[in-house]
Amino acid sequence: MYKTLIPLVGVILSVPLFAASFNCPSEIHTDQALKEIPSGWKSFIDTKNEDHRLLSVSFYDGPPQSMTDLVPDNPGSNDPPVWTFSKAIGRAYWEVCHYADTSVKVTKQLPGSIKRCSVVYSKDSEIHIYVYRLIEDVICE
Repeated sequence: MYKTLIPLVGVILSVPLFAASFNCPSEIHTDQALKEIPSGWKSFIDTKNEDHRLLSVSFYDGPPQSMTDLVPDNPGSNDPPVWTFSKAIGRAYWEVCHYADTSVKVTKQLPGSIKRCSVVYSKDSEIHIYVYRLIEDVICE
């Protein structure tokens, strides 16, 4: 009995303790409006632009409102971008999801146990949204 439990314990211990998804929603839906209509103009809602596709993912040192957008460890590389996070006490890192045709973003604080994240893009060069490649996966460990 113990011989069968030992491999099982090894498998359980090798699974990360966090199980949250780090993939951004592929699309968000917004209801945008002008705060003030300029004199002499009228506004209209372009309903075809209510759905906003995911364009990019970035990581911030602290809450995104602090505007501390981190540069990947390997800028300009053809490899997937990688961000490595230092473990300074009291420091929190955030994932930010950016969408087409809107300033609305969604964000999530990363668990303190995360040491690095990478973004995997589609290898299919025919699949592009604007000039961005489709994101296949966000891997954090």
